[in-house]
Amino acid sequence: MQVRQADRIIQWKKPETLIEVLYGIFNSNMAYKIQEITNGVYAAGSQSIRIKLDDSYLDEMDVLMISPQQIGDTTVIYGDQQIKPVNLFHYSVAKISDVSKDIRELIVQTGTVENQGLKIYLISYRDLIPILELDTSTGRNKPLPFKIYFKDEAGTVISDENFYKGFTPKIELYADGQSEGGRNSLSTVVKDGVITGEATLTKSGTYYIESRLDDAMESCIFDTVRVSVVNTPPAGALPDQIKYNPLSGEKKFILNDYFTDSDGDTLTYTLEQNSDSAAKVSIEEGVLHVKPVKSGLQNVIFKISDGETAISYTYLVAVMPVWQAYWWAILIAVLILGGIIWRIFHKPKPELEVITEKKAQNRFQGKMDAYFIGQPEGDEEIPPLTFPMYKIKDNRVSLGDLMKEYPEASANLGLDNIFLIADEDRRMILYHSSNSSIMIGSSIVCKKIQYSVSFGDIISVTAPDRIYDLEIHYISMIQ
Repeated sequence: MQVRQADRIIQWKKPETLIEVLYGIFNSNMAYKIQEITNGVYAAGSQSIRIKLDDSYLDEMDVLMISPQQIGDTTVIYGDQQIKPVNLFHYSVAKISDVSKDIRELIVQTGTVENQGLKIYLISYRDLIPILELDTSTGRNKPLPFKIYFKDEAGTVISDENFYKGFTPKIELYADGQSEGGRNSLSTVVKDGVITGEATLTKSGTYYIESRLDDAMESCIFDTVRVSVVNTPPAGALPDQIKYNPLSGEKKFILNDYFTDSDGDTLTYTLEQNSDSAAKVSIEEGVLHVKPVKSGLQNVIFKISDGETAISYTYLVAVMPVWQAYWWAILIAVLILGGIIWRIFHKPKPELEVITEKKAQNRFQGKMDAYFIGQPEGDEEIPPLTFPMYKIKDNRVSLGDLMKEYPEASANLGLDNIFLIADEDRRMILYHSSNSSIMIGSSIVCKKIQYSVSFGDIISVTAPDRIYDLEIHYISMIQ
């Protein structure tokens, strides 16, 4: 259609002005490029002119020939196609609408007369849909990626790094109210088959992005995009199960462990309200210090700022009385004390006492004859002794009680710790805690164990240093 429109105009203007008309048509209707292939004077004969094809994704190519003389018979060879141009005497036009990216040249074959001036132009254009893809809302300090690419008429994305490398992008970012100044250029790269870039906005507010693509065929200017950058306030909380009491000591909270900012901002903390009524509270280098002083409730209010937005956080410090905090310890102490008192008043009786009480109804019988078969040299010899047991009124007696007249021998033998308790059937129970060696007959008598002594038994007691050696015979007698 454009060619026929130009044809009507050229009928009353010189052929050389055709190119100016085509410039106007293409400039207002499509992305185009005009290449001058040749501009010379040819001799008479047949000419074969090769045209190298470098552009991709074209919708149409037109070969335009202009000459002051009659243009001869011409054929345009493009792949398997042989196209006859429309010849209008001083100019001719061949249209190629079935463009293939695999064909990288075409040939113009034409006949010329002697000294014929000839100009050949290749006019190519494409009809692609430019796309600028990015989110129009983002958060502070978060990457804002964007993509620039083309779609064809079928809506298919053109993904071709070599194609996009031929473009010169110009992407500018500015804040609201800074359209004249404060513009920042955003860099781009060709990646994953398209043009990509990224912006990081550190302040909240409204921003605008203006962008364009330039190459040899067109200047593609996108509509200005409005981007809203939102600041997210800090968030978090301190643990509310902390129990304070005047003896619990100072507690420290690294506030960055409890409060965060989703935008990645550095947080600062300052005290706003603090009475120091129940605890001493301070914030130093992002650390909250709480030192309980006395029981009571205290509200601590501090401000958390991310550099743009600040929130107030209230922390309740509840300091309980010592008795309430350590009731379990007091209870344990009372129980322990009660146990001690109970043990004092309910101390189990020694086994000797228990045995004595059990045998309280029994009385001694017979007699005992004692012989010192060993004693220190030079000491006066101790004569045989007789102890009438039936005369003892109590049911328990120690050998030390029987031998009070011989205190040295008694102490050496530990007789105060050797006891006899009256038992049934005229027997006795021997129980001792002495360090002496004691035997009943040929049996060794162990400490704190009951042994039965019957008439005819012989009790041997040997001192630890073996200086004294005592032998006791338990015998019956007629009373």
